Amino acid sequence: HGVPQDYKEAVRWYTPAAEQGHAEAQYNLGVMYLIGQGVPQDYIAAAKWVTLAAKQGHAKAQFNLGVMNANGQGVPQDYTEAARWYTLAAEQGHAEAQSNLGVMYLIGQGVPQDHKEAVKWFTLAAEQGSREGQNNLGYMYDNGLGVRQDDKEAVRLYTLAAEQGYVKAQNYLGSLYMTEDSGLFDPRAAERYYRLSAEQGNARGQKLLASLYVEGASVPQDYQEAEKWFIKAAKQGDVEAQHILGVRYYKGDGFEKDIEQSVVYLRFAAEQDHAAAQFLLGFINEDVFSEPWDLIEAKKLYIRSAEQGHIPAQRSVGKMYLKDGWLSDDVRMQEVGLMWSVIAMLQGDGPAEF
Repeated sequence: HGVPQDYKEAVRWYTPAAEQGHAEAQYNLGVMYLIGQGVPQDYIAAAKWVTLAAKQGHAKAQFNLGVMNANGQGVPQDYTEAARWYTLAAEQGHAEAQSNLGVMYLIGQGVPQDHKEAVKWFTLAAEQGSREGQNNLGYMYDNGLGVRQDDKEAVRLYTLAAEQGYVKAQNYLGSLYMTEDSGLFDPRAAERYYRLSAEQGNARGQKLLASLYVEGASVPQDYQEAEKWFIKAAKQGDVEAQHILGVRYYKGDGFEKDIEQSVVYLRFAAEQDHAAAQFLLGFINEDVFSEPWDLIEAKKLYIRSAEQGHIPAQRSVGKMYLKDGWLSDDVRMQEVGLMWSVIAMLQGDGPAEF
């Protein structure tokens, strides 16, 4: 109090105390190296000081050392070692360590997979008010992992986490409330939780809220609002939102038809290997632009989509190879075209899916 904040000065005082074996100083100095506060960021130095504090039983240091081992920061990535340090911190009641350890038991990372052990650690974290613990325990009840499946208990736990601002729980709750056969169907509640998530900047929440505006579920149908939220999600890299925008701008479905904007968002999605986006972008190159270089690009996009099993792309790439093969009298090209056409036919060769 009354002293100007000076991280370099803090490092100057922490260092001699850390060198004398003071665990709290070692931990604080390690964190400063970890995040580059008052010193240049240095994961190796961070690991050195955090390890010294952790070996003295400092719970926060043990937790952070677990994270550093899991991420390979300043030490080789080692999930077994991460689990060991999480366990030491968790046994001292560190809620984040308990939650992270539960995740490791859930997925069998660094420890044998054990859903009941995961439930144990999530429960301990949740009982301390950890929103991650509450959310993760909710997930276990939601899916019947290590416990008897229980929708009501899942909703109770998700709600505790969601009310603490945990976006994953807000999205899970929204999805549960939008599931008609769950016995919990409540579109208004779904909209509330999707909005909480969306307003925190979560791309999934933004996309799901946009979908409610398209459907007119729990909110009046409003394509402008839908467009706004889809764009926010797409700009964060949400591939489904990018694809939806691409399709709607192309078709003029609720949104003003805009081929240029369609291409922009489809390219973003195609770069993330979204097969339907690659197909539609290929179709636009072939059908709308149709210059020789556009046709070359269309074929490339169709192939990328077809290789992911997209049937209309398989059919389109087959047609392009057959046509080129006939025009150039290239038997090999005709065979490739026939191969893709047969693959599409064997899978059902359904209508074009954008």
